[in-house]
Amino acid sequence: ATIAAVAALDYVTGFEIDIGLLYFAPVALATWFAGRNAGLAMALIACLVQAAIDLASGHTFATMAIPLWNMIARLVLLMVAALLLAEVHKRLRVERHLARTDSVTGIMNFRAFSQRLEYSIALARRYGRPLTLAYFDMDNFKIVNDKYGHAEGDRLLRVVGETLTHFTRESDSVARLGGDEFAVLCEDLERE
Repeated sequence: ATIAAVAALDYVTGFEIDIGLLYFAPVALATWFAGRNAGLAMALIACLVQAAIDLASGHTFATMAIPLWNMIARLVLLMVAALLLAEVHKRLRVERHLARTDSVTGIMNFRAFSQRLEYSIALARRYGRPLTLAYFDMDNFKIVNDKYGHAEGDRLLRVVGETLTHFTRESDSVARLGGDEFAVLCEDLERE
């Protein structure tokens, strides 16, 4: 739809006013929301539409190589834009994930857990549901690091994270708060 709108405007303005820059919008939207391949496809469609409008405008070219060159140049620019935007979007997703995940254990970090806890407390208050928070601190963890090294300490942290994740429900939140501290947030646990 956005290409059709830009194409209509392009056709109405004629060949004297170049609005080719506006074709970046549908390419960017397709890339951001549907992925790299959709962006590349949109770039190709935009270039074909522009070439058709160039030919339909009645403007005469000294040789047919000129509109072909124009189309290829536009295609390269739009495809480069789509590829760059797809890479930015991919890296943004990775950075969002890394900002919320503990690098050693792969579970939630303190920041993500704090946000989840605030949200869960608000829901528990609103609906009167029970909320359980468990806090774990590994006693004498420093001895493991000192005696066996940090690699073994990291392996132990991963095992603890995996164990907590394995023995909790999928809807529960497991996090490493830092160092040797872990927390588990359980919503709607039935009282026994």
